[in-house]
Amino acid sequence: MNVEVFYRFFPVFRLKLKKILGLSMTGELAEVVSVPKTMGKTGVKDLAEVTRHTFEGVLLDEFNEGLYTTEIDGFNYDFFWKPKKSTQDRLFVLFSGDALRSKNDPPVFQRWSWADHFPGHVVYFSDPSLYLSPKLGLAWYAGTKNHDPMVNIAEILGKICTQLDLDSNQLVSYGSSGGGFAALRLGLFLPEISTICINPQVDITKYGKNLVERYLRTCLELEDRAEALELYPDRINLIENIDKLAKNRIIYVQNVLDEDHYEIHFKLFRDALTTSSEYSDKRFSEVFFSHGEGHKAAETTEAFNKAISLLS
Repeated sequence: MNVEVFYRFFPVFRLKLKKILGLSMTGELAEVVSVPKTMGKTGVKDLAEVTRHTFEGVLLDEFNEGLYTTEIDGFNYDFFWKPKKSTQDRLFVLFSGDALRSKNDPPVFQRWSWADHFPGHVVYFSDPSLYLSPKLGLAWYAGTKNHDPMVNIAEILGKICTQLDLDSNQLVSYGSSGGGFAALRLGLFLPEISTICINPQVDITKYGKNLVERYLRTCLELEDRAEALELYPDRINLIENIDKLAKNRIIYVQNVLDEDHYEIHFKLFRDALTTSSEYSDKRFSEVFFSHGEGHKAAETTEAFNKAISLLS
């Protein structure tokens, strides 16, 4: 029986077995980092006491956390720098999913309380497009008709890496849902990075919620998904650049009880990737977990630890 089927039908048994044996998914004793049960988002109201800086190409103090802002082409780019207090050989780049604007205004950062659990420095990016409308909570970091924020995020990261003496292969992009889409897409702009994506959308037009139409109207001035896919395929659909993505290290974490994302997005991505001429099974890994809350659920502690372990 393959692991995919096992996770779909025997999650409770496997979880109990793991707790009894204290084993990693490879069967070895492992040091387990317990992550929070929720992915919690932090908005501007929660950042009132945070130290703020203008980013002018360098971190003012690379070992002190702070909220940085810079304006590029009329858009505010906000990122929160959460360093480790010692030299690290990895930088985790975190992206956010739906900001839930009834609760949060930008800048919005997801997994705020997770920073200490990552084995390296952490930088959180808010989506600059959220400033365009008080109703816009999800824009996939895909930008507007004339502005692609991922170009500038990659440039900011390049400057940070230069300051920290890190290469792009020491970067790990991380995100879930719409943030997972962004985490994967960053790999088109920074080759050789690693990506950990959790239940991501792969083709925005295949996402079932009306959040898609809100994004299309606000950012692309369009109403029709098919038209958006035709006009902006590189922004909307990761499969358009699957050969480039296949060259990067990708760890795809999927809740098998998130049925839409499992059946539509995961299978679409896996099928396209594994048939790419650039595909290597040494660069692509699947991590399955099972949580009854479906797409709303955070990755489990077990899934998180397995994904992190696969970076090595």
